[in-house]
Amino acid sequence: MIRKRLFQIGVVVIIAVSVMMLWRFFAGNNGLWKQHRITKQVEALQHEADSLNLVLQEKKFEEQRLLTDTFYIESIARTHFGMSKEGEKAFQFIDQGSRPKADAP
Repeated sequence: MIRKRLFQIGVVVIIAVSVMMLWRFFAGNNGLWKQHRITKQVEALQHEADSLNLVLQEKKFEEQRLLTDTFYIESIARTHFGMSKEGEKAFQFIDQGSRPKADAP
């Protein structure tokens, strides 16, 4: 009788320890769920870093063009700021669809 009772207690202890170990393996501080979430977060941050590096390269290329390419600077000045060279006549074309209509009397 005592032997059977000890066996039952041993089985319960083994099951309890196994459940605790499985819980820690899957859902503990360093469990698989947390590792999966961290892995997904690292992938998202890596993708964001790659995108930002691409933007940085584009900005550096733009900076280099602004520092060295006089034709590019001139085109920016003409298109974005409406500038012209001395002695040139500048024409501004207005789209017919965007022009306000005069009120008829």
